[in-house]
Amino acid sequence: MKQVKKDYELINLKKANKKYSLTLTVLLVIIILMAISISIFRFSIPVTKFLTIILLILSSVLILPSYKFLKFVYKDYKGDKNAPLWVPKAFGMV
Repeated sequence: MKQVKKDYELINLKKANKKYSLTLTVLLVIIILMAISISIFRFSIPVTKFLTIILLILSSVLILPSYKFLKFVYKDYKGDKNAPLWVPKAFGMV
């Protein structure tokens, strides 16, 4: 019974890993492209301010899924004094 529970937890971890990794990757690429476009192209001041505000909002949004993903991954280590600093590949993080 314990093995079945472990298997379901591993399957759920892999699903969450796919979901969050895709979301985080897309947000990160958008943020990097916006930052590069602000630095390379010379926009007018209102457009630059608007892009900067959008960049700040996207950066804040990037923090939330990152936190939720880490909270999901580390839920098994809550209260453990010997918890790892990161979850190795053997536990489903690729």
